Parts: sequence; C-alpha cells; structure tokens
Amino acid sequence: MQQQGKKLLLTAIFVGALVIGIVETSKAIHRKKLLFPTPLNDLSTSEYERLKTAAKAPSTGSAKISVAIALSNNSSTRNSFYLSSNADDGLVFKLVFEDVPGTVITPQRNPEIVFLKPIYEHFTNSPPLNFSPGQYDVKVFAPSATTPLLERRFFLGGVENENYKKLLREAKLKE
Repeated sequence: MQQQGKKLLLTAIFVGALVIGIVETSKAIHRKKLLFPTPLNDLSTSEYERLKTAAKAPSTGSAKISVAIALSNNSSTRNSFYLSSNADDGLVFKLVFEDVPGTVITPQRNPEIVFLKPIYEHFTNSPPLNFSPGQYDVKVFAPSATTPLLERRFFLGGVENENYKKLLREAKLKE
C-alpha cells in the first residue's frame, strides 16, 4: 500500500513538472511572436526588419529596442513612431526628442518627452506628434532610467529639401 502511494506521489510530481514545463515553454514561444498590426506599409523593409529583430532577440537580462519613424507622414509636421522590444508586456518606454542645434527651424525650449503606450506583444506606437522641421536625436529610456537604451537621429517635421533649407536660413537671420 505504501509503495502504491509513493508511485502516485511520484506520478503527480512528474505530471506537475511536465505541466509547468509545457506552460513555461508556451510562454517562451509566445514571447517570441511578433504581431505587428497590418499593414505596415508606412515602414521601409529595413526598418521593419530592425523592429522585428529587436522584438525577437533573446531575453538576456537587458532589453533590446528599436525605434522607427512612420513613412506615411514624413512630409507633414506630424510624425508617428513605432517601437519594438524583447521586453515583457506592460513595460512603458519613454522617448525624448532633442533638437540638433542649428538644424531645427523653431528650436524647442526643453526636450519634448512622450510616454508611449505599454509594450504589448513586443510592440507599441506613438500618436502623431508635432515637430518643427529639423533633425532630432530620439532617445529611448526604460522607466526611471537616466541613461538611454537607444539613440537615433531622425529628420522630423517635414522633408529635408530646398524649402526647408531656405526656411532654416531665414530663421538663422532672425536670431
């Protein structure tokens, strides 16, 4: 009788460990999925691949992040951004936009800070944001971090063309 009880106990422990293993494997597979909204026709292929690579990177204790600008609105003063990461769902990243001195028609007084929606399925995006035409350093921070996890430079607020160059020269003359 005692032998049968031990067998049942060992079987229950084995089944429990098996279930836990299956659940953890399922979670790991789920974390590797990348469910971008479709269509993402406002991203270049290389930017899409960069986002996908960050989202599918192994979790090694530090977040892998990528940020991209939506192309569909790059001729407007309003720009939207995509952000992907291998971080767990729910993490909110902070984006800081700092104008590059001498490149922005109407420079900002302070860096603009935008809090994105939480990461869900390794992805989030920003609402359209207004920018004066020029180059900006975009820095991505984890919550309460003081050192950026990622920095990229983008031309925002329009198109870098002859009209932009003319407006920038005029703005510098007014200084």
